[in-house]
Amino acid sequence: MVKETENYDVLGVTPSASEEEILKAYYLKAFQKEREEKLAKTLKGLLQQYVEGDILGFECHAESDAERLSHADFGADILHTIGNIFARQAAQELGKNAKDLQSHLSLNKLKNSLWKLKVKDIEVTLSHVCQMVLQESNVSREELKVRAMALEHLGEMFQGEKDDEEDSPGPFNRRTPMIMIIYSSQYQPLISLNSRVKD
Repeated sequence: MVKETENYDVLGVTPSASEEEILKAYYLKAFQKEREEKLAKTLKGLLQQYVEGDILGFECHAESDAERLSHADFGADILHTIGNIFARQAAQELGKNAKDLQSHLSLNKLKNSLWKLKVKDIEVTLSHVCQMVLQESNVSREELKVRAMALEHLGEMFQGEKDDEEDSPGPFNRRTPMIMIIYSSQYQPLISLNSRVKD
């Protein structure tokens, strides 16, 4: 990497990019970092119940969140994707062999490029969020290990959640888990989500 182009590479633009393109890339980079920090804080909060030893309470909370999310647009697909990412990141942190995400996503569920873009963005963002949560420097190794175990468990639970309407999309409702409300609200400029409240 040439020293003069290092800043362009960080932003993901070419050295010949216009000032407007550079500014846009800078703001997108800052927006992504802010989004990851919010999600990491929310995920730490979700995992804390498990870390404190209340595994049954954690499971009930996670099952409830997964059930609510399954009613959202592409809810079951998003849950399976999130579950795969959580399980893979936790397995890497715990030293286990991680399963390949692509082997778990069937091609018939990836029907259009918008969905592929959404999955890729979810994967990149949540991978960074998981690393922030699982490698926090001011937390003991033992607590980080328990967090990883909780994340792995959460991933397995999310992977097992079924969509109750044969993968037909439904709107987010007022009981959608907070992590997904925060996460999906970051997509509104890119992806049109149905935000009607379900009766």
